[in-house]
Amino acid sequence: MNRIFFLLLLLPCMTFSQGSFPDLEGESLEGVTVKVPENLIGKKSVLGLAFSKKADEDLRTWFEPAYTKFIDPPKVSFLPEDPFEGNIYFIPMLQGLAKTVGGKIEKELKEGIDPKLHKHVIMYRGSVKDYKDELDMKSSSTPYFFVLDEEGNILYRTEGAYSDEKMEQIESYLE
Repeated sequence: MNRIFFLLLLLPCMTFSQGSFPDLEGESLEGVTVKVPENLIGKKSVLGLAFSKKADEDLRTWFEPAYTKFIDPPKVSFLPEDPFEGNIYFIPMLQGLAKTVGGKIEKELKEGIDPKLHKHVIMYRGSVKDYKDELDMKSSSTPYFFVLDEEGNILYRTEGAYSDEKMEQIESYLE
């Protein structure tokens, strides 16, 4: 009984694979084609996916904290932290009507977010049903975040708007 209790306490702290991230291809706001996970192999990665206007609003709450934490962290001379050497991408998933007006949505994104994030935003146009099923993304009104290992396997998943606690969990899987 004590062993089972001990294992249950350790389970949330353990890193384990939840399977490979499914193949996904899109174009960054800079016009570069990115294939996930193929182009990410060799580095840990953080992916944020959203497939509705409401989810996109919550996805945007991650832009500045993720930029400051992973892409261009402040230089503090007394902290010996290594910069994040992985990949981070935000992926609006355009489907249905949104897919047909994707050019307008892309233009609004380019104008509405800081250009320093453009290479980190991948526009996906296509069916999302398989991704929703395979990645167990049940709610269309929330963004989903995945931490991938160097081989493209899912180490961790969370969802929703930004919070310090969620960022700390993500960071723990990137160490």
